[in-house]
Amino acid sequence: FKPEEIAGIMNDFAEPGTLAPTGLYLGSTKYMVIQGEPGAVIRGKK
Repeated sequence: FKPEEIAGIMNDFAEPGTLAPTGLYLGSTKYMVIQGEPGAVIRGKK
């Protein structure tokens, strides 16, 4: 995993909704962010 990917995830837990416009990247694979539980769960779909 890249440091930017982890930073994006950590930032979305601190400020829910920040990954929605850009998508979630893990291992250079993009996931569309769907409704999760703010501060608890980030859900993504390939």
